[in-house]
Amino acid sequence: RYARTWNNLGLAFTAQGKFDEAQKAFEKAIGLNPEMIGYYTNMGQMLVQQGKYGEAISTLNKAILIDSVSSEIHINLGNAHQRAGRPDYAVNHYKIALLSDNLDAEVLNNLGIAEQDLGLIENAEESFLKAVDLAPYDVRPQINLKVLRGKRMGKNTLEIYEEIAKKYWNSIDVWIILATEWSRIGKYPKALFAYNRILEIDPKNEIATTNKAHLKSLIMQRSN
Repeated sequence: RYARTWNNLGLAFTAQGKFDEAQKAFEKAIGLNPEMIGYYTNMGQMLVQQGKYGEAISTLNKAILIDSVSSEIHINLGNAHQRAGRPDYAVNHYKIALLSDNLDAEVLNNLGIAEQDLGLIENAEESFLKAVDLAPYDVRPQINLKVLRGKRMGKNTLEIYEEIAKKYWNSIDVWIILATEWSRIGKYPKALFAYNRILEIDPKNEIATTNKAHLKSLIMQRSN
């Protein structure tokens, strides 16, 4: 009971961005019940959120010793390795997770991303297609599939996402990429339009709010 309370505190602190307190709470929960893999995954996710990928992987590897076939652990390890720039390890963990549930569209989508990073284009396309088939209302694998096929045709990233935005008008991910690319090449009015579009979809989006303010300041400096 006490372990569960500490775990819940860890989740609450994580939601508030109080990561030091969250880590101490999760460590307490694990100390009281070291066999509960959910406590390790919660702590691992919190560490990934901070960009502490090495610590997250170390924490999740402890859970593997408790349950080596848990799809939950392998999914989280795959995510941590992918964020850490190790798609080869990510692919291995996603494939193990899919042995337990080969109908998980989100894992298939993540597998496709990792495979694409490794240059395994045909494998990635197959993974995206399976994800699209399993979750036809999730636009993420659809977008990833279009990006993969666009790059195969020799199109650049900006050109691909400009085409995608016409269909997926409400995708924040697409507009963030467009804003980033337009800013990078100095097309600031277009980047500003993209951030405004994101804020129309999600008025509380922190990335768009922060970057829009920075971009407006940059435009004012250049106009003086």
